[in-house]
Amino acid sequence: LALSETNTSLDTLGKTIREELSSALTQAQRRSEEHNASIASATLEVQAIAIAPLEEGAKRLVRELQQLREAAEAQPEDAALKQKVTEAAMKLADHQSVLAEMRLKMTQAASKLTTLQKLTAAIASSESEARSQLQQNNEQLQTLSSSRSDITRNMAAAKSSLASANKQLAMRQAALKKAEEHLASQQKALTAPAAELQRAHNFEKKLKENLKFWRAAQVNAKALVVTSKRDTLKAEQEEETSALESKTRELGTSRSDLSSLEARKATLQAQLEELSVDLASLKQSIAARKPLLEEAERESKDLQNRYLELSE
Repeated sequence: LALSETNTSLDTLGKTIREELSSALTQAQRRSEEHNASIASATLEVQAIAIAPLEEGAKRLVRELQQLREAAEAQPEDAALKQKVTEAAMKLADHQSVLAEMRLKMTQAASKLTTLQKLTAAIASSESEARSQLQQNNEQLQTLSSSRSDITRNMAAAKSSLASANKQLAMRQAALKKAEEHLASQQKALTAPAAELQRAHNFEKKLKENLKFWRAAQVNAKALVVTSKRDTLKAEQEEETSALESKTRELGTSRSDLSSLEARKATLQAQLEELSVDLASLKQSIAARKPLLEEAERESKDLQNRYLELSE
């Protein structure tokens, strides 16, 4: 009866483990596929944005405006020519506004792609962890199944002799109890992997919330005018420079902790790698924003000049 109950318990446990962990692995694989599709979509979005033609158009309009201004200065009495200068200036301003919006769109698309790429490692780790858990528990079940077969053979051999069976009964019961304790221990061991998987899900949820926040920030950025965009870029430049300094200090602290706390080497190494990625991202973001900031300064100056010209 005890062996039958053990067999039933092992079969039920094996089925439950395979169903739950296989489902977890399938979900992790599906999240990975969806994430890869999102990266591909974001990449296509970045590639689809064509700024070069707009920049060439802006240069052409600047040249045309300069030519008209020179002609107007040479013929100050020509009102029609002055009107053309005004219209050309307005056309250039409109074109520069479109160009600025397109550049902002490019920056947002690139930021979205970078964010998705940063999530790749975490999602891949989640899938790998689910696959590893399933494999480990399958191996544990195979070990238990092997132990069950040994017990069955021993009980069959014991029937050949009643006297021998009586002497060995205590041994077989002890072996069975040990197997049951081992099974209980294995069941208890499943609690930690399940908790780890839940932490991975919670981490993934937090990453999605962060991604949603940044997307909302990107939508809000579209409403900024040229001057507001310039001020925002300055604030972001200062903030990220401060963050860079903070990350640099944190990197130095982590390196110090890594050398003094060998037992936390793996955790600190992961922090160092994450900080290195953050530092590289911040440096890249600062470098990428610099031309945008300079362009915003030039656009603001052009708008002020146009306002002065129209006010005269």
